Order: sequence, then structure tokens, then C-alpha cells
Amino acid sequence: MQFQHLTSSGLNSVISAAAARASHYVTQPSGVIERSPSSNDVEYRQAYQNVLNALNALPDGAIIELQALAWAGRGDNGGELVENYDTSRMRFDSTTREYLYKMPLQTYLQTGLARSGAVLRS
Repeated sequence: MQFQHLTSSGLNSVISAAAARASHYVTQPSGVIERSPSSNDVEYRQAYQNVLNALNALPDGAIIELQALAWAGRGDNGGELVENYDTSRMRFDSTTREYLYKMPLQTYLQTGLARSGAVLRS
């Protein structure tokens, strides 16, 4: 599938912000993900704000495609990008950015790209 709205720079912006946010967490031996005890409150809040800013900078069409890619990375609909896109398009609303903001976006987006072979605009 070739995306019409999501560009490589837009995707990279979200992944970079999500990676910075993820650096504030640690995975416990039990598998539980918790905020790192060494995480500075100001840096922690800024990392979250940067993810939200990156999402808000994208047009609605790119958010729909980003959500489909994240769902493919999570394994929804067997990781099938086209099905996830159709579902994302139908469910898109004013809360979609906030919904995405709460996801482990770095992992889901990178996995979605690897699984789907999606083509992004430059």
C-alpha cells in the first residue's frame, strides 16, 4: 500500500518523539513497563508533549494512515494494512490523536512498516 498523506519525515518525527518518550520507561523482569525512577519530571512531560506535537503537526489523512500502520504493527486484523486502513478511516474522529498518543508508537510503527512493506512519500 502506498500512503497518500503520511510522509517519511512525518513518520520519522513521530517515531523519534516516541523513542524519546520510551526512554523514560523501564521493563521490569515481570514484563510490566514502569516509569524509570531516574526520569526527570520536566523531561518526562516534555517527551510526552513532543509526541503530541508531532501528531498534531500531521494532517488528518496522515493520522488515519499512521493509525492503520500502528494497528498493523500491533497485529490487528492479522497485521493487514489495507483492512486496518479501512477501519481507521471509519473510526477517525477528534480523539484519534489522543488515542495514538497513549500507544507505544515507536514499536508499533516500526513493526508495522516491517510487516506491511508500506511505501511513504518523501
